[in-house]
Amino acid sequence: YGAVLKTSQTYEQTFIARRSTISRLSIFLRPAQVNVPDGNVTLTLKQANQTIAERIIPSSFIDAGGAAQIRFNPPITTTPGQELTLRVSVPPELDQALRLQQRLPDETFDSTNVSFTIDGTKQENPAAYQVYYLYRPVFALHLGGLLILASILTIVPSLPLYVLGAALLFAIPAVLLEQVPLLLFIYAAGALT
Repeated sequence: YGAVLKTSQTYEQTFIARRSTISRLSIFLRPAQVNVPDGNVTLTLKQANQTIAERIIPSSFIDAGGAAQIRFNPPITTTPGQELTLRVSVPPELDQALRLQQRLPDETFDSTNVSFTIDGTKQENPAAYQVYYLYRPVFALHLGGLLILASILTIVPSLPLYVLGAALLFAIPAVLLEQVPLLLFIYAAGALT
């Protein structure tokens, strides 16, 4: 189920950013004919009519199996709740050669914050897409922090340094979510003393 991409039409999906960074974006494209000619699909990510990023996907990478994915390095900085628009366009050589899959609403997908338009006309179902946010492996940061703390304590054995360092490591997940966990830090330091 999807829209056959035409060169003469404009395809835009507006969605809401959920986190502070976007590292990858996937859309589900499928061949609409047996032999897809060579060409590039252009994906343009916009915020308030300003282009944030533009990437191309060669048609040779599009198959019937999975999603076509673009990466942003460094990740794009966004504000949670910010509205972003993804524009999909095809060159004349790919006119009606590809299909943009659309997602049927179900209990696992909330389509109220997503809007898919073709030439400005809102469609009933949004385009199928996935947004990947910058992943920070908290467990790896904990282990790395504990190893650094252990090496410092080997050189300079100090109970206050251990208490403060361990309390800070305990509060790191909240810090990574851009919060200031002052009470959590104080309670952890108190519990360790």
